[in-house]
Amino acid sequence: MFGKLLKYEFKFVGKLYFAIYATILALSVVIGLMSSRLILEVLGSATASSLPVLSFLTGVLIILLFVGIIITYTMIASRFKQSIFGRQGYLTLTLPVSTHQLILVKVLSGIFWILTSLVVTVLSLYIITTLSVSSIGLSSITPSFFNFFNIDLLSWIYNGALYFMFILQIYFSISLGHLANNHRTFLATLYFIIILVATIWIRNSARLGYLVSPFNNSTYQSTFWLAVLFNLFLAGIFYMGTYAIIRNSVNLD
Repeated sequence: MFGKLLKYEFKFVGKLYFAIYATILALSVVIGLMSSRLILEVLGSATASSLPVLSFLTGVLIILLFVGIIITYTMIASRFKQSIFGRQGYLTLTLPVSTHQLILVKVLSGIFWILTSLVVTVLSLYIITTLSVSSIGLSSITPSFFNFFNIDLLSWIYNGALYFMFILQIYFSISLGHLANNHRTFLATLYFIIILVATIWIRNSARLGYLVSPFNNSTYQSTFWLAVLFNLFLAGIFYMGTYAIIRNSVNLD
């Protein structure tokens, strides 16, 4: 049942996400081809007739990238609220799965779509760059391009813990907002902002902000692992808080 629930979660929102991502990638191809043409026009001292259209399409792509990110986080929050505390809540909470499994499905789904949005963004930039420079004889820039986005193992560990904590913070804020009788969405947003500001203040006060250091010294290593543990500690608090509210305080609409 856990696998079926996870599959349903992906299927429910997958069409919207993939439509947005496909549009972004298709537009990236068009922009890349037009950029290549523009470069040839400039090198040939011709009038850059494609510049206005290219500028417009680039603006559209930037908007789509931002919209994709916003929709990703909005859908993560919306799906959790609807399927747990909304009209779908009765059906969801009567499924033969535990509350832990329900939360885990939501977390895995959220992490998957966040990572997918990041991959699409990088792939979009890669398509544009590759098609653009192909006109001046640079047939392959793959190694140089991906070296620019090269992230070490420590960064992956830190960012993984951060995304895990951030998604659970969203779920915990929504759960807290649901405890109120009115203005639940407003209160959930307010709780999220308060928690976010508080955690940032604590992290900065304790100097747990993760900065990539060129020196692999013991002080950096200890600070890094403290930052990871802090994120996991917060994730544990948000998880248990969300679990307790769903188990004991849910009042289905």
